[in-house]
Amino acid sequence: MDIQQLFFKDRTFHFFGPLTGRYREMAVSCIRNLYLRLNGPEADYSYHLTRGDVLDIFGASIRSAPALDDDVPGSAAAKMSLQDRTAWMLKKLTDAGWIEAYMDSGTMQTAYRFTPQGRQFAAPFAQRHSEIITNTQHTRSTLSHLQSFVTKMQSGVLSVGDLMIAAKLSGEIISDFNEIIEEIVEQRRALIASVNREILAAKQAGDNFFEFMEKRFIPDMCVRFSRDSVERYRNEILDLLDAIRGQTDDTKAAIEKELRNFYPHLLRAGRPSILIWVLDSIEQRLTAACDVKIPELRAQTENFIRRAQVLINHLASLAFGEIDTDSVFSLVKRLSGLDEADVRAILEDERSRPARVAIGLVNPAKVKLPGKRAMRHIHTALEKQAQVRPEEQRKAYIRQELALAFRIDTASIKDFVIQQLLGGHKIRASDFIIHDAASLLGAIHAPMIGSAGRSGQLFRITPIDETIENDYFTSNDFTIEYLGPIVGAENKDGKDVD
Repeated sequence: MDIQQLFFKDRTFHFFGPLTGRYREMAVSCIRNLYLRLNGPEADYSYHLTRGDVLDIFGASIRSAPALDDDVPGSAAAKMSLQDRTAWMLKKLTDAGWIEAYMDSGTMQTAYRFTPQGRQFAAPFAQRHSEIITNTQHTRSTLSHLQSFVTKMQSGVLSVGDLMIAAKLSGEIISDFNEIIEEIVEQRRALIASVNREILAAKQAGDNFFEFMEKRFIPDMCVRFSRDSVERYRNEILDLLDAIRGQTDDTKAAIEKELRNFYPHLLRAGRPSILIWVLDSIEQRLTAACDVKIPELRAQTENFIRRAQVLINHLASLAFGEIDTDSVFSLVKRLSGLDEADVRAILEDERSRPARVAIGLVNPAKVKLPGKRAMRHIHTALEKQAQVRPEEQRKAYIRQELALAFRIDTASIKDFVIQQLLGGHKIRASDFIIHDAASLLGAIHAPMIGSAGRSGQLFRITPIDETIENDYFTSNDFTIEYLGPIVGAENKDGKDVD
């Protein structure tokens, strides 16, 4: 096959003409939507598109695509209506060799489809808009076809098609890495460009970054670096290649003969054996993917994460408040509206100056190594456990029970005061009802409720110049007043107070 065969000839002479000029974005949109209609996941293969169907697809595409302003706006196409422009776009793509008309034998009507060249070049336009994106299947497919070839070869069947499919898919492994690396580089450039934009554009770039990380970057990286990493299948593929190389000369000669019968165009000068070339190509691509592309992908990933951190810090510095009036842009805009003397006074104010950095030279004579720290010897020998007498165990138990019985904390004091205030919002200490040890401790420590964190804001302690004397203790009298809202109580109008 002549690899130097001309592409731009006959109907493809101006193949890329529709992709230039003022309406190139419209042409791309029409090509993409037509490709998805013919070959997408929701394509109806039992129905062939008529001229009206193509015009409807182009009409919806042209409505959503902008006309670029780098061409002469006064051209003839600029004055066309939507219907005329769709017909003009269909004629332009047909003349350039993207679309062709043919006779549908079922309905005996003229139908439209892509030419082979048009379908080949339209696929990349629709690739990013596909709902199913799989870029990690080629390594497993290469291994699967090699296993199939070896298994059939051991059974006496030479399936050279499996071998050639494995060779073709091994090249796609490198393409997969190049694609994700290019996508990461593109996202990194977008992040760098967003730093110089205004705050709204920078926020939009931040939203796009988080969406890319969540829906594209993290799932893809998890697969490439773990479950479907090419390094995982590397040894298995190399073992299969060695198994093919280790076959007898008669078997390899039979494989070479089959390859030359089905793929004669692969036999060229400097390539005496197609089999050896195929095996070496698969091994070289696999080695390049593991030793070159994976480290490059990791380096680009780390660089992308660093740039993302710069964007996040940039967004934080642009809008350090919840509203735009607190952003740096708003402050600079307010300063730009002042006189030069006022701006100078604000900038020279002590509060506007950042912390000063002291810079000096180090005197080598004053640099001394720290003294060697003496290591402390720790005795780690286990001593025999002393026998505890029953009297000591009983005393320890009594101390523990007494500590629990007379334990006091803020929660228990609060519960006691609330129980005492059930009859109203204010009570005197002399009116406390004491019926057990817990209530006695609550009465003694009740003044603490006025200074116990947040609860202290709900209670007011007022001392009274009188003395409390009862069977349990003697103390100065005081009142406790609850200042918080009374839930469920009624006000003067008869309405509940929340």
